Amino acid sequence: MYLKEYDFASLVKDCKEIREKIQYKDVFECGYGKYYISAKDMPFVGYFQGYFEQTLQKKNKIKESDKLRAKCKNYLEIYKSDNELIQIVNYKKGRIDCIHQCYYDGNKIYLLPFSGEGGFYPTYSYVVVYVGSEIVEEYAISGNQVIFDKYNRIDGRHFEFARINYVVGGTVPVLEERKGIINIDTLDYSETYYDDLLRHR
Repeated sequence: MYLKEYDFASLVKDCKEIREKIQYKDVFECGYGKYYISAKDMPFVGYFQGYFEQTLQKKNKIKESDKLRAKCKNYLEIYKSDNELIQIVNYKKGRIDCIHQCYYDGNKIYLLPFSGEGGFYPTYSYVVVYVGSEIVEEYAISGNQVIFDKYNRIDGRHFEFARINYVVGGTVPVLEERKGIINIDTLDYSETYYDDLLRHR
């Protein structure tokens, strides 16, 4: 998979338009299942949904729980309805830092960030792209930066995975790139390629 050929500018444009169009909605606790994830030092935990994220959660022993650990101050509170994601509330030091609300558009799910009061919040928006029940792409966008994951099924147990950290219009657009194979039965990841900007300084 050669990700550098993707039209990342179009992804940035589309996400910006969706973000400007969608307004914050109050989500009341009644009627939703609530789950929790301890927020460790992993930037996309709980937001990315694909197999690569699942391998990281397995490696770091992170699991969703319907109970919050006592004295836990940094965590995600995840709202679901019939296993459909509704919103994710990020708590830091026991207070709401950011709320990502879901917007469903065809085979895409957008997770759009808002402040605790429902206003603009300057952080990543997340997009998950499905074909049927399988995630084929997911990405995080902040400004002109796109962190883009691509999945390609090899057989019944294995997916080819690729990630690129790309800045649209950047002097050096590719900040990081990695590729590997994921065994979805064991959630093990074997990296076959890695490169980042630091190696070229």
